[in-house]
Amino acid sequence: MYVRDPEAGIRDVLHLAYKDIQRGVKVGRHKLIEYHVNGIRRTQLFDLADDPLEINDLSRNDSQADLLAALREELRRWVTDLGDTQEMGCRFWGT
Repeated sequence: MYVRDPEAGIRDVLHLAYKDIQRGVKVGRHKLIEYHVNGIRRTQLFDLADDPLEINDLSRNDSQADLLAALREELRRWVTDLGDTQEMGCRFWGT
């Protein structure tokens, strides 16, 4: 339990959602946020250890391409394995 052992943690992956316009995933020190607003998709990627205020978006940094792909795969697992199929999830994923 986290209260007794702060090193144990609670979960490996945290999935985030806001209505039908945003989905995100936090894995370790990294956080990926995908927005879908008015037919336009936008991505943000942050290293929370180096940038806890989420100021420096790393999503367009070529050196982060593998990390971005891995986090997107985890995000997509949300809909396929974890069933983000409610009405708002369907609108976000375009299903």
